[in-house]
Amino acid sequence: MDILLPTKTIKKRLDDPPWMTKHLKSLIEQRQKALAKGHDQLFKSLRNRVNRERKQCRSKYYDSKVSQLEASDPKQWWKSVKYLCGMDPVNHKYDLRHLQSLSPTGDETNETNEGNASLSHLANTINQTFLEPMNVFQPLNSDHSQALNVSGTSNQLPSTITTTES
Repeated sequence: MDILLPTKTIKKRLDDPPWMTKHLKSLIEQRQKALAKGHDQLFKSLRNRVNRERKQCRSKYYDSKVSQLEASDPKQWWKSVKYLCGMDPVNHKYDLRHLQSLSPTGDETNETNEGNASLSHLANTINQTFLEPMNVFQPLNSDHSQALNVSGTSNQLPSTITTTES
């Protein structure tokens, strides 16, 4: 099978922009190699070529997308424009129901008063989790606050500070 249809590995990163081409990737790779080897002149010329190519690729991609959208209905056009601009069509309500598994009881809830109470319990559990690290610190006694009289001290700090633990 490899003789008739040889397999070829193509690197495609999930975070690559949609307008990234093989040619642009190879230019970027060449630019980075020139930078690593210390070839300043080659790096600068490749940097300029990469920037020009990147602008052309972006322009071609968005022009082709917009030209396709002009023939479509307005709803689809705006949906695609918002997607191309990076606007999130998802509702931005904060919903804690997907965090239900974090609750110590882990019970499923519905939209009743019991469900709201369970969500309140979940919110309190999350708050308590954030406050737990503070429990290791002990509050300062009033004795310590009296010992730190700032107005009567000199501007120099002592070379060592000793503390006692209780």
